[in-house]
Amino acid sequence: MAPHEPVITQAILIGFDGRQHEAWRFTKHNYSAEGELQRPIKLVCDLDAEPEFQGEVYGICEAD
Repeated sequence: MAPHEPVITQAILIGFDGRQHEAWRFTKHNYSAEGELQRPIKLVCDLDAEPEFQGEVYGICEAD
């Protein structure tokens, strides 16, 4: 197998009250379980927030 770098795009959308919210968008560069944050992902989301970058993660949610 030739060397390569995986590029895995992740997106979580929340539909609520007729609106769609971008909760989480991240590009992962490994195949590891928990490779995004090196721990299980637990999100706290504010449906009134505007999506923004927090490090490499974009959306309305923060990792808890």
